[in-house]
Amino acid sequence: MFAITSSPLALSLTGMPLPFTIASDRDEDDYRIMALPFPGDPGAPVDIIKRGGYSDVHFELSEYFFNKRISEYSSLSSAVHQDACQQATIAFEEYYGNPPSGSNQITWTGLLMGGRIPRWKQYEFNLLYTSFSNWITTAKPFLTFAPRTGKRVQPDQPERLYWLNTLSATPATLTLICGVYFTDGSFVLYDPGVSLATNPNTVVSFATGFAQLGINTWIAANHPGKVVTNYYVQVRNNGGAAVSEAFLYVLDLNDYAYNRYLIFKNSLVGYDCIALTGEADEFTDIERFTAERVPDVNFPTRLHKTEYKSIASEVVKVNTGFLSNDERNWLNELYLSSEIYEVSGSNLIRILIKSKQLDRSKRIFEPGSVEIEYERLFLAEK
Repeated sequence: MFAITSSPLALSLTGMPLPFTIASDRDEDDYRIMALPFPGDPGAPVDIIKRGGYSDVHFELSEYFFNKRISEYSSLSSAVHQDACQQATIAFEEYYGNPPSGSNQITWTGLLMGGRIPRWKQYEFNLLYTSFSNWITTAKPFLTFAPRTGKRVQPDQPERLYWLNTLSATPATLTLICGVYFTDGSFVLYDPGVSLATNPNTVVSFATGFAQLGINTWIAANHPGKVVTNYYVQVRNNGGAAVSEAFLYVLDLNDYAYNRYLIFKNSLVGYDCIALTGEADEFTDIERFTAERVPDVNFPTRLHKTEYKSIASEVVKVNTGFLSNDERNWLNELYLSSEIYEVSGSNLIRILIKSKQLDRSKRIFEPGSVEIEYERLFLAEK
């Protein structure tokens, strides 16, 4: 018998282990089991493991899919991200004989989505859910680890939420609905007119900022004089039924003297945005490369040292402004992100976080803010 005795769940993350156990009752000299992560692709790599006696063979194949399930940031009101979650078929084959040849083949098919459960979130996550698949099924969440107690946003903050469509309809027409709360305690539903059609098991995203959804304009026209305290967004299906969690935003109407937005890729396949409202210092760091000169009778006025190259870097040290404990924990996502942008008007400037430590200590006199140092990135120069 040749069989898969253990395998990942039908919906798994490529940034987490993808373990397989293969068992066989065959005992041959030089018996091997071959894993083909991409069967049918002649250029795809394979894992070949020699089995000793009747012992099982174990494969961990996440490395093959790690950079093949990706998403991208979009400024559109809605977008479909085809590469973020796709079906994968992995084949296993016996390999024995003289000369060696393949024999029986078995396959595993499942959905693989980009991302991982980061270490800072794992303990809390594992207390609530048995797996990523269980989280998706029970909570129907947006793909972010931002605080569910209400994410603070400013009126012009560029927000975006990503969501995995697990509906069976082909295609499914997804729409957004907003619930808006006012300072006088009243509540209204608002339809921003955002919709898209997509197939099952596809990641989609929606622009969900206060101004992006047009809530400010709609309030001024239909509820003049009222002030919004918070609002939520939720995905609905063809029949108008809610199919996602209701993600809550708390509107921050304070007029800050300093304000900047950072957009960053989170641990899943989404992009989050954070507003930094503290003071910032900006520097130009210059690294100079010099060389010593030796005397030359032909150049009696030659100076003893010359600069042959200088490299300038733009460095920013910014204070986040006040953060709650949940917000500071979520700041781990920014520090661990592999793709971060500073919003400058309509442009996104790629940056690199230089801070090596995030202080999340709980103190009696807690400042509630964090200082972040980052460097703006530019095209490489010769």
